Amino acid sequence: MHGHGGAAGFGSGSFAGVHADAASGEHIFGGGGGGGGLMPPGRSIPRCGGGGGGSSTSGPPFPGSRPSRKRGDSEEIFEGSSRGSTPVGGKRRRRDGSDIAGHWHCVFKLTPDENTSFMDNIRELYEKEQLCDITLSVEGEEFRAHKAVLACSKSFLGTLMMSNMRESTQDVIELEDISSRQFKILLDYMYNKPISVPSSQMMDLLSLANRYQVEGLKDQMCDALSTHLTHDNACSVFALADSHQCHTLKTEAFSKIVQHFALATRSDGWTALTKDQLSEVLSSDQVLDCDESVVFDAASRWLLLDSSPSRRRFAPEVLGMVRFPLMDAGLLSDVIKDHEATKGPECQKLIAEAWEHHALKAVGREGLTGTPRTKQRRRSCSFKQHTLLKEHQDAVSALAVVNGKLVSGSWDTSIKVWDPQSWTTERTLSDHTGPVRCFAQCAGRLLSGSDDSCIKVWNTDTWSLVRSLDDHTDAVNAATDCNGRLASGSDDGTIKLWNTENWQCEVTIHQHQADHTCGVLALATCGDYLVSGSDGGIKVWNTHNWTCHKEVLGHGDEIWSLAVVGDKLISGSIDSTIRVWETQTWGCEKQVEDHAGPVYALTVLEGKLVSASSDHTIRVWGPDWVCCRTLECSGVWSLNVFNDRLVSGSLDNAVKVWGA
Repeated sequence: MHGHGGAAGFGSGSFAGVHADAASGEHIFGGGGGGGGLMPPGRSIPRCGGGGGGSSTSGPPFPGSRPSRKRGDSEEIFEGSSRGSTPVGGKRRRRDGSDIAGHWHCVFKLTPDENTSFMDNIRELYEKEQLCDITLSVEGEEFRAHKAVLACSKSFLGTLMMSNMRESTQDVIELEDISSRQFKILLDYMYNKPISVPSSQMMDLLSLANRYQVEGLKDQMCDALSTHLTHDNACSVFALADSHQCHTLKTEAFSKIVQHFALATRSDGWTALTKDQLSEVLSSDQVLDCDESVVFDAASRWLLLDSSPSRRRFAPEVLGMVRFPLMDAGLLSDVIKDHEATKGPECQKLIAEAWEHHALKAVGREGLTGTPRTKQRRRSCSFKQHTLLKEHQDAVSALAVVNGKLVSGSWDTSIKVWDPQSWTTERTLSDHTGPVRCFAQCAGRLLSGSDDSCIKVWNTDTWSLVRSLDDHTDAVNAATDCNGRLASGSDDGTIKLWNTENWQCEVTIHQHQADHTCGVLALATCGDYLVSGSDGGIKVWNTHNWTCHKEVLGHGDEIWSLAVVGDKLISGSIDSTIRVWETQTWGCEKQVEDHAGPVYALTVLEGKLVSASSDHTIRVWGPDWVCCRTLECSGVWSLNVFNDRLVSGSLDNAVKVWGA
């Protein structure tokens, strides 16, 4: 069969014809406006020439072929030759990267729409169980599928279908150690069905994807877990990633643990770690801003998880990664030495090593240097050139001034110590596991109260933890020095008085209303009285017998702040008012209503009362309780005075040191 000029072509000036190259099996397209027609299948033919004159470089022209031109056909003109002649040197001029007279090789594939339709059709066959050739039985439930689809999947089932194993030829395969619900998720994924997985099942599905070698799903699970890493799940994710060789996810989870060590090690995932996984964390220098007593607490909780000796036999090895020489000497002798986890001669040797280190330091020597247990772990440090300090990650709820340093506490659970010369974060303390609500100074120590129900006692020279007081059962909202004792108030409805020599609780006052426990929100010492503020009003306590001397009513809501100015008690409330109380009769002298929101903080600057509110203002009060200055700011939760300058902590995570 021969072509007939341009009549047999695909279009004007386009391809004259197509035939199968018998040698290569490729489709060969004729060129130009002349060209040859379609040849019969199976007939070997010479490759056709194109161009203007119909000549060929691979053989004679087709019988009966002749050049033809139509209006609109392209025209090739070669240098050094007349129109339609063979170019000089046998070379043909190229246009747009194509050899006009040579053979063209074109690649065609499904369009995006066709590809989508193809996958939709495959999925429809699966859903309707049409043309299925294999049955997968799981827990008595049968799933119909297609061997070809399974073989194309990157999974254990794909490998099985392509293997020479007996199962690859069976029509029914039984699968064990997997639930039918879980298998349905895997099979849906292999058929490109979207699967919705709740966060509670994410880690189980990662284990399943790893077991069945569904690599695409495994990678997506890792990405999802990485995106949703928190200090609560970091230990569990770390263990899972380690066991399934998810290296990137493991690194990210490890970083989350060491950056938020105190919080992360309180999760159930911490005590579920293997010894090797535990050791990887405890031995790291990257544990950030944690007193070594927190590391000891985490290690001991892992060791003492159960009463069996299975874990306790690892005590010398596990506690050998705790850096006891870095701990406070008093804490070592009063608490750590007799702790349940340190029983045994090998563990006591570690305590003795720590005492030796302290003894050497006490006489001016360097201390022990031949052990990794004297090496400091990582401390954060930042540099700020301004008086707006924004290193916290949540609201700043407490402020203190200690040894010429500014100290801030935040709802991000951290405490930061600032150097006032450069406003550098000199130290970050991350031992609390809840928002830091209050500070107090007593017996030369700084004390911090938190939502984690604990009061931490800090050595302000070394910033090491001296003691953790955990008698309260709810958030500790307030603390103050009360005639040489520490007084603390909590949401558990109690006020506790602590001996500052041995840090034992000596007195507990229960503050109750008739129908509910009344949380203690603020404390202040006023002469021989301790004053408490709560959602039930103000109570004045006799410090000699700890009975209620007076109950002062007047505010219409919770009282979050108390201050003493001269012989006056000042209270700030959620009801947006400030009240001035005379301390002889405890009568209200003045009610100030300038604020438009809850009054959360009070302090005294140069004899003047300063108040802060969620109404985005700080107000300075002059004689006769008239507002003499208003400062605009974000909602403020804490106030203090540093070197005669006002300092505020606010909801926008900032500490601001105000100018004179």
